[in-house]
Amino acid sequence: MLRSPLRALRHAAALRIRQRVHAALDDHDAPSTVAAVRGRTAPLHSRLLALTTRVEGLHQALSTIEDQVRLATAPFSTDLTIDQILSRHPGAAAVLRRHQLPDCTRCAVRMDETLEEAAEAYDLDADAILVSLQSLLCTRHPHVPAIP
Repeated sequence: MLRSPLRALRHAAALRIRQRVHAALDDHDAPSTVAAVRGRTAPLHSRLLALTTRVEGLHQALSTIEDQVRLATAPFSTDLTIDQILSRHPGAAAVLRRHQLPDCTRCAVRMDETLEEAAEAYDLDADAILVSLQSLLCTRHPHVPAIP
């Protein structure tokens, strides 16, 4: 996605620095060349470090966004815990309520109880709940950006 343009940006910056170093070497005589190159490349080196830090930050932000999109679009299953289902999609709590599961957001066992176990405990059809949860993934919701 965005990773290759970020790599291209970093590569282009490094290439420009190399070109300037070679130009500095060509423009100066040998004894003063090292000092001149250091003087001319120090600001470039600082800019490259700043760009590298920024690219790494963008890479981390991109990874976070990719994880959020992957989590929000991954299929539901009956072996997921109620807590995993609730965190997977903002509309999941409403689906569980529509299927007569009590307020799962406050349930003490939501971290350990799977959808299958909850459906069995309340004598509900786990497959019907699963179909409703899967339908959430077919519609775009405001917390997940559209993927071009």
